[in-house]
Amino acid sequence: MGLSARRLGEMVDVSSQVMNGILKERGYLSGEMGNYNVTEKGRKIVIEKGWDNGYGGYARRGYNYLEWPDNILEELNITPELVEKVKNDLSEQRRQKRMEAELSAEENFRKFMEQKNKSSMNRASIPKTDTSDNKLGYLAVAGVIGASVYGLVKLVKYMIDE
Repeated sequence: MGLSARRLGEMVDVSSQVMNGILKERGYLSGEMGNYNVTEKGRKIVIEKGWDNGYGGYARRGYNYLEWPDNILEELNITPELVEKVKNDLSEQRRQKRMEAELSAEENFRKFMEQKNKSSMNRASIPKTDTSDNKLGYLAVAGVIGASVYGLVKLVKYMIDE
């Protein structure tokens, strides 16, 4: 029976994120939190599986996961020092991602405000059009209203005649 990182973590009382970090430290995974890849060492023993809800299109949901052999816990040789190191590494990765997201948000907001200020300055230089010259628009609206009234009159006459 294969065990996921969550199940392995439950056996040693750590989260699945920490267990994936331990697997990375021991050379079975590479990458960073949330985006791990199996290394050559890991490919020899891991089984990759997938799950989806069976729907297509917008409603489709699914994910892939790895199943590790039952005896991998002995090979990992998990120590309290290793767990603490992995937790610190993950904490640092989270902090880095949070800082990058904040900087990106600030940069995007600054660009948005610059663009908004440029467009408002451009709008200020465009002269306003005189709405009294919009006779064609008024004629179109009057035509639609007239046609609607004509249709209603015909409908009422038809209803009265029957």
